[in-house]
Amino acid sequence: MPSLAELKELQNECLADDVDVPPEATAWTENEARAFFESGGTVRPGSEPAAPSGSSDASAEEDYMMIRWAVDTSAWEPGEDEWRVLLETLPEEDATRVMKFHFKDDQKRALVSRLLQRRACAGFLSCSHSEVTIHRTKGRKPYLATAPDGGAAGGGPAAGGVDAAPNWNFNVSHEGSFVILASEPALLCGVDVAAPGQLRRGRDRGLKELFHTMRDNFTEHEWQQVHSAGPADPPMEMTFRKLWSLKEAYTKARGDGLGFPFKRCEFTLGGTHPAAPARAAHTAGGAPPAADTAGEAPAAADTAGGAAATASAGEERADGGAAARGIPAAPPPTGASKRGLISALCLLLKKEKVRDAAVVSLGQITAGEPDAAFRNQALQALFGMASTKDIELQLSVGQALARLASASPAGSAAPPPPPKIEPPERPAIPSELATLPERAAAAAAASTVGKGDRLLAYVLARVLLQHAVAWAPLERQAAAAWLLAILRAAATAGSQTDVRASAGAIQGVLVGLLADAHEATQELASKGLSALFDCCDEASRKTILSQLVSGLHTTRGANASASGGEMSTYRELSEIAANVGQPQLVYKLMECAASSAVWNTRKGVAFALAEHSREALDEHLPSLLPSLYRHTHDPNPRVAGAMRQLWASLVPDPKQALTAHLQPVLRHLCDSLGDRLWRAREGACLALAELLPGRTHAELAPMLSELHTKLLRTLDDIKETVRAAAEAAWRALCSACVRLTDGAKATEAEAGAVLAVVLPALLDGGVLNASAEVRAACTRQLLKLVQGAGPHLASHTPRLVPFLVESLSSLEDPSLLYMQHHVPGLGVSAGAFEHARVAANRGSPAAAALQQCLRVMSDEHVAAVLPPLTDTLARGTGLPSRAGAAHTVMQLAQAHPVAVAPHAGRTLAVLARAIPDERSVAARRAYTSAAAQLARLTKPEPLGDMLKAFADRYATGAVTTNEEGERLVLATLVRELGRGAPDAMAGLQADWLPLAYVGRHEPRWESEADEPGRPAGQLASVWEEAYDEGGGGPGAAAAHLPELLELLARLVDGQSWALRRAAAAALMELAAQGGGALASRPDAAPAMAALAAKLREHSRRWVDKEALLPKLDAVLPPPDDPPAATMEAEPTSGDF
Repeated sequence: MPSLAELKELQNECLADDVDVPPEATAWTENEARAFFESGGTVRPGSEPAAPSGSSDASAEEDYMMIRWAVDTSAWEPGEDEWRVLLETLPEEDATRVMKFHFKDDQKRALVSRLLQRRACAGFLSCSHSEVTIHRTKGRKPYLATAPDGGAAGGGPAAGGVDAAPNWNFNVSHEGSFVILASEPALLCGVDVAAPGQLRRGRDRGLKELFHTMRDNFTEHEWQQVHSAGPADPPMEMTFRKLWSLKEAYTKARGDGLGFPFKRCEFTLGGTHPAAPARAAHTAGGAPPAADTAGEAPAAADTAGGAAATASAGEERADGGAAARGIPAAPPPTGASKRGLISALCLLLKKEKVRDAAVVSLGQITAGEPDAAFRNQALQALFGMASTKDIELQLSVGQALARLASASPAGSAAPPPPPKIEPPERPAIPSELATLPERAAAAAAASTVGKGDRLLAYVLARVLLQHAVAWAPLERQAAAAWLLAILRAAATAGSQTDVRASAGAIQGVLVGLLADAHEATQELASKGLSALFDCCDEASRKTILSQLVSGLHTTRGANASASGGEMSTYRELSEIAANVGQPQLVYKLMECAASSAVWNTRKGVAFALAEHSREALDEHLPSLLPSLYRHTHDPNPRVAGAMRQLWASLVPDPKQALTAHLQPVLRHLCDSLGDRLWRAREGACLALAELLPGRTHAELAPMLSELHTKLLRTLDDIKETVRAAAEAAWRALCSACVRLTDGAKATEAEAGAVLAVVLPALLDGGVLNASAEVRAACTRQLLKLVQGAGPHLASHTPRLVPFLVESLSSLEDPSLLYMQHHVPGLGVSAGAFEHARVAANRGSPAAAALQQCLRVMSDEHVAAVLPPLTDTLARGTGLPSRAGAAHTVMQLAQAHPVAVAPHAGRTLAVLARAIPDERSVAARRAYTSAAAQLARLTKPEPLGDMLKAFADRYATGAVTTNEEGERLVLATLVRELGRGAPDAMAGLQADWLPLAYVGRHEPRWESEADEPGRPAGQLASVWEEAYDEGGGGPGAAAAHLPELLELLARLVDGQSWALRRAAAAALMELAAQGGGALASRPDAAPAMAALAAKLREHSRRWVDKEALLPKLDAVLPPPDDPPAATMEAEPTSGDF
């Protein structure tokens, strides 16, 4: 006789988890027990069960109405003659299909499958095999077609005719070494056999990969069953095989096969499914095929008629159970007895539309007699709802359990023992009871209910030890809802004492559930913690508070690896409460922090937020507000969502509250910008981006400087998301500052105060920052302030103008500088491209801001601006900056001549030194224009010295590769000085007019092409313009004859051939002027003759010498030849 353990093992083997083991089963034989489990609990010893299929002494009707056959082909090795005989019993088409298989094992399974089908049909019809006709549906399901005489199938005498079995059908399956067949007289029949995993997955296919491949074929509820069987692989794989076998059997019964979406049907193993109990039917001849070799899992054979399937989303539903085996289900109880009423209500729990009312009724009826015999039936039904996903329903179940558990027994008889508590071997949530024996002992102690005892301790123990620590996520969610309802009911029903005894254990479980992956479970647990706090007295509150704070900050949830959850939200709430100095507020904060949609439902509203929780937090709101507001912008969406819900609960008017507590909020956010946690920094930035717009100067002034300093630091944060958030906050701050300094709207006092804070922060720390991104952000902000502040900028122009001039280069598009270096390849001259760069830069935002500063600048600020501009002229590194500095100096000289005059000489001297060395044509032009304006304001002496220096450099400067270009620069400068300062230049003609007189005779450069109608080259043309515009003429030459002759002497003795040629042409013009009047002047004749003699010397070479000497001899005839004796007396170079 089997022991209870052996019966349990036999129950599992037969997949009869939903069939209770009766106490008398220990007196049965193993075969009697197996028959009992295989029949779903309907066949007991002494009854008339259906005889096992294939037995020789059973009647035909018993044999072939409901068949369960299984054949192990591995033990069958047919000889050649046996194989041929069996194959000949099949129709030719079937025999051909059998032999098409390549491997012998496949041929054996195919042959046995067809033989079993024909044997079943022949037995049902009481005819020979040859008289059986089997066809297949479109879904390839075999069926009995017609009898040989053409009559309807099912008319055999053994079958009792069509009336006895109107829908007799069968199904077959094979896998591994097994072939199985099952039949049903009325219900649709489908069967499937699942081979051991190692025969199915292949050599390298692991369980994880298998689950991933099949992920779309199972419903969420079915995957929960698979994973709940873990964590070891074999039980999870066995559960998976059972469910897969049920699905295949169900679809084969329908005739769909693999064409049916497997996710549309759902099964539950070993428990109560919302639609029907799940049960597997196996072969009547014995247990499912099982191999005793190590590592092999037993195969499961299932029939669709033996399992209840519920289609997901309400698409398909198949109800089975006992009726699926052809056995009529028990009718619902009748009569007015409470037991019958409880049974009827338990059946209604399966009906979605009325199950909520059924749950409430169960709680109310059982609470009236908590020690009645039907109590356990109600408890099991209520606890059996654990796998239901509907949270509203679970809250109702919790209320029913609370009502039942809190009721006081009125009878004097001893109550029946409650259902057994079965703690899992490995809890999903860590428990104070570390080992299974400890948890089992606690469960046994809680299950001991004496006369007059209430069931609250038992109910709490069952929820805490069995359901809340289950591996199924929905079961943990249900447990959290039950605990919330029970604790809320205990707080109002005077059952706090029983709760306080288990407060530590309850809190430990609820804290563990805070780490659950399901958001609703977390929120249920958080509200449960608040309800627990309300149930405790002062002493127990102190104890659980210390445990909670410690747990939240030191534990991340041991079940996080199982559920993927986290406790960030609740650790943040604990920190908020601790910062206020009221750590106990964490319980009320938890109750308010709930964002799940369930709290908007009819049932959820009743559990959402107790009014006294909000009242308890009101007095601490000023302290809570800053930290809470930052957490509403936490980068963790779950934390932010919970905090926003909490914010909405505590702050009815956010705008008014933030305005009233703006300074503490700004202080907290500003401090958080330097927090060591990146989430705090990012949250503070996001909060500032929302908070700053629209604020007044009075509101922002106390924190304005610190906000700029810390936000600039955060803009260069190491984390990218923090930098992105900081940019949003920076834009908000910049917009506020631009609005507060608007020249048309802001008052001078407020705008000046803001600029006094913001401009130093930008100029001292921002634009000089090592980060290019920070520099760019500060520069953009500075330009916006300058463009919008208008007259409020006047006092700040000494700092702004030099910076804006320098920024002309730093803000220039780098591609332009790149193109400048590759101008020859673009077909554009370097000078033309430089002019284009300067012109484009004058339309830039920096140039516009610079013009705005110049418009509002007063004379008193000019003296402070000119020195840095002068330094830029001398050492500027970028073309836009150098040209911009020169243009700015020119504008200042035009707009503020009196203020610029004292500094004009020094600035002009800098320009005079810089112009000849400046390589950029565009910059030289700008420098020359500035020098021309300054020349009007400077004293004659400095200007005269500069002109003398120009003449000296022009006449005696070393010959370089750029000699012609340098002379052109000096000529242009003289011309522009004459145009810009004609009066000053007229008084200094002696310093520059002789040079212009000679320059008019400069020859064409070799690079210049001859142009018709323009005999003079570019350089000569410039000097011609300078000479004519400066008052040159015959009288001017005569007036400055000594200076002119001195210059000609220097040029004739100089190293430049071009200048020597120009000097010769100038000398000839001078000698011929006035009909030779100047050449005959006593003070000029000897000097001219000496110059002509030097030009005639053979050792002096110059351009066009041979062509010009005859002309020179014509206006300045050479003296007569000296006596020969004298000539011989003087040594020559040939005497060496």
